[in-house]
Amino acid sequence: MEINELWVSKDESQWLKALDYYWNLIKPANMELGKRMDNLNAKAIENMDLNEFYESMIDDYFQWKYTNSRWLKRNTDQFSRYIKEERLNELK
Repeated sequence: MEINELWVSKDESQWLKALDYYWNLIKPANMELGKRMDNLNAKAIENMDLNEFYESMIDDYFQWKYTNSRWLKRNTDQFSRYIKEERLNELK
């Protein structure tokens, strides 16, 4: 099924099939991180202090989001400016 068809589909089984297929696209080396990101605890994130939040963004989110090494480096470098320029409080 094409994404445009799926998007308007009310067939839950098609949606579940598409969600299951997602995991076939994940490299084995990234599977643990993918599962961790799939099971994020919003309350735990809300309770993080700024340093914990920053570290989770660098160590988890960016690693998960930017699988292309160029994009990972570019975005990590950009985000790291909050620490280098002592602007971490802006993330609050």
